[in-house]
Amino acid sequence: MDLDTYLQTSDVFGCHGQVTHTLTLRIDGTVQVRFANGRTAVADPERRTCRTPGITIPDSLWPEIAALSLGT
Repeated sequence: MDLDTYLQTSDVFGCHGQVTHTLTLRIDGTVQVRFANGRTAVADPERRTCRTPGITIPDSLWPEIAALSLGT
C-alpha cells in the first residue's frame, strides 16, 4: 500500500509559476519537503528544524510548512 496517496500534499509555486517545492504531511507530524532538483528533506515544524543532514530549508518556506502541519 502506498501511503503517499493518502497523505496531505501541497505544492509551493515560485514567482514564475513553477513548482519549487512539494510538501507532504507525514503521519508522525513531520513534513517531507521535495525540492525541484529532486532532493528530499524532512522538516520538524514544531522545532522549525531540518532532520536531514546537509540540507537547509529556506526561511521563506517555514510558514508553508507550519500551515500544512496545522491544517490551515
